[in-house]
Amino acid sequence: MADPADNTNADTGGVNFFVFIPTEIITLVLTQPDLSFRDVVNFGATCKSCHSITSDNELWKVKLLTRWPCLRHFSETTKPTSAWLDHCRQLHNLPETARDLVACLSAKCFHKEEVTYSHFKPLKELYLRNELCRALTDEVLMAIVNDEKHHKDLTLRYYAQKALRYVRHMQLRQEWQAYFGLPIEQQKLLEGAILFERWYNPFSPSPEESVRKEVKEIAERARRKLKTDHPCCHGNVEGVVEMTPNQCQDVLDAVNEVLIKEMNFQGNSEDYYNESNSFMSLVLTRKLGIPITLCILYEAVVRRLGLVLRPVNFPGHFLLRWNYSSDGFKELDTNLFVDVFKKGHVMTSAEILMGNARLDLLGFRPEYLNACPPRDVFRRMTANIMHLRHGISHGRTSDFDGLELQAVLSPEDFDTVMGCVKCYVERHINYTESLAMLPAVRPQNDMEIMGVAIFREMIDEAIQKDGEEDAEPTMPAPKRREDNEEVAYAVGMVMKHRRYNYSCVIYGWDPVCKLSRQWQHQMGVHRLPNQEKQPFYNVMVEDSSSRYAAQENLDFIDAPITISHPEVGRYFQEFTQKCYLPNAELACQYPDDVAVTTQKAAELYPE
Repeated sequence: MADPADNTNADTGGVNFFVFIPTEIITLVLTQPDLSFRDVVNFGATCKSCHSITSDNELWKVKLLTRWPCLRHFSETTKPTSAWLDHCRQLHNLPETARDLVACLSAKCFHKEEVTYSHFKPLKELYLRNELCRALTDEVLMAIVNDEKHHKDLTLRYYAQKALRYVRHMQLRQEWQAYFGLPIEQQKLLEGAILFERWYNPFSPSPEESVRKEVKEIAERARRKLKTDHPCCHGNVEGVVEMTPNQCQDVLDAVNEVLIKEMNFQGNSEDYYNESNSFMSLVLTRKLGIPITLCILYEAVVRRLGLVLRPVNFPGHFLLRWNYSSDGFKELDTNLFVDVFKKGHVMTSAEILMGNARLDLLGFRPEYLNACPPRDVFRRMTANIMHLRHGISHGRTSDFDGLELQAVLSPEDFDTVMGCVKCYVERHINYTESLAMLPAVRPQNDMEIMGVAIFREMIDEAIQKDGEEDAEPTMPAPKRREDNEEVAYAVGMVMKHRRYNYSCVIYGWDPVCKLSRQWQHQMGVHRLPNQEKQPFYNVMVEDSSSRYAAQENLDFIDAPITISHPEVGRYFQEFTQKCYLPNAELACQYPDDVAVTTQKAAELYPE
């Protein structure tokens, strides 16, 4: 490129007008989004004056933050002398690198039951370089997961979800540790509830800002209900405010007035077991919750008004305890209890015992009314979610989110950690993580000491048997249709079950039933006209289950629909509105099926 400083010709009378353009104007042009990093670098390489302009640190800061707005909040905490050009050099290829790392996971993980965490090692290294890399990697993965082209790039989206869950849980483990490292009176229940929701919803934007803002607004509405001479109306309340019992009751009355009467927050008795009741942002949106989340919300509001209530992990219910003659931390007998699920009703211990039929079966223990630490609150919330998911899946799948969060909340508990490790070993995954969890366990007796040793030995044997977790998989022999002429259907076809009427997509087949005699008898295969001597198909069903269906029980669906199964992306790259197209790995296993599926789909569902 010619030097702009030498840009003279006869038309300009030998005058180089470029040198008269103010540097501010040139810089403004260079900051435009249409100019890439490479364009600016090339401009700076043309001459010394241009190089001087493109050496401006502020220019590269603007370029970086214009290209990736998700990094803007880091500019406020980054040192003014930060080398933004170096940041641009480090980050300009990061999106493509992260995308490539995700794209290669299918080839490595397709023939494994689960994705083992060691496969995320290159992505982890990229993520942990610094805060900017962490934020941008997160943004790239979120963009893939939330791509509006829902029917395309299914495999890429599937593994991006796995990767995003991994990196966000990795970050949240550190945040949970920091949370529990605080003095117990500083472990705010609301902050823990935000961590809890982020753990279970890793594909959604963090709710923390909106939740904190809304809780603050609710508290301010309640404050305006109080008399102007009330202690909690004096300035910005932080921490416990000295109040008389009557003044404390005024705070509770004001919160009840706003939260229960005006805003109509209430217990979700009609849909008690809906998972949404456990997530604070949804509780605030829907104004419905279960006892434990309503108590967390209530406690967060009154805390902002200078009053501390303590959580009570009561059997079959959840309450808040108010020490009405102290500051809320001293253990005295002057306790009342707030039942937020029952519209903030304040009760004595005697009233609680009289109104709880569950105690007739369990018997009463004084410790039932003791305040519990925040850790126990989130253990209970985790157990609630795990119970719900177990019921929904009828025990067919394990709740990895719950198992791993339990291990984070109780890293020293033998049963909790061993439950997680056992789940890993049974699926031949995460051996490294399993071994790392064992040293933190604190066995309580000889049986548990022996149990830790047995699990360590079991993991070592599994490593020797399976080899390295990230080793290249052994590819099975492809299934050719010319050798299996009796197979009428093909992978990717959307089908209907003749008997049970469910919709499904085929992701595999066998020329005859390959499952055990016991399974065949249990499922009534012997009562089918062709019994086990017919093709059987692996199908993913719209209810998120996976089944093994006989050929005579399947038929073409009248109009193909999207099968909302979490594993669809593991096998298929795209849904064409007529059929599913297998990804490269599934196509290698069934090399003839793509042509059969697309041809049949075109015949059955013409334009």
